[in-house]
Amino acid sequence: MFEEPQGVAGRWRAITYSQMKAVDPKTFSEGVLDMILVILAICGWYPSSPKSSNIRSSIQRMLATIEKQWTKLKAAMKEGITTSDMEVFVIDFGKRYDESMMEDSYPQDAQPGRSSRGRVLCTIGMGLRKTEVNPTKGGKVVDLLLKPAVALENILLEEMHT
Repeated sequence: MFEEPQGVAGRWRAITYSQMKAVDPKTFSEGVLDMILVILAICGWYPSSPKSSNIRSSIQRMLATIEKQWTKLKAAMKEGITTSDMEVFVIDFGKRYDESMMEDSYPQDAQPGRSSRGRVLCTIGMGLRKTEVNPTKGGKVVDLLLKPAVALENILLEEMHT
């Protein structure tokens, strides 16, 4: 697991937020667009070509998407995450499969005759959980945001029988 103490994580969030606060995403994306267009011109793109307006508008749409995500991240850094820890995690080898905490990467319906019960062979994709300190609920509250994807030991048995 990758876990930092709340104090360390909080300082990193504060630094990240202060850097995001100092830059206006609209002005920043206009500067990025200008740089991209200069690079394209150096590579042989002609701004007066018939397709140039399509290229420019396509780049602007992509930058607008980044601006939206920037704004959401900025809000989350200030409002949503400061009282909680985000943690990437995996499931250890040999743990019993638990559908509420894991996702079987090779589910039963994809391979008939196989049970989704068993032990974990390995983690295929990491999970994400949010831990908050909540005194009214008696300590820490953990929200599972993304289940880790796992391969179960039975997959080895199936491979040996095919």
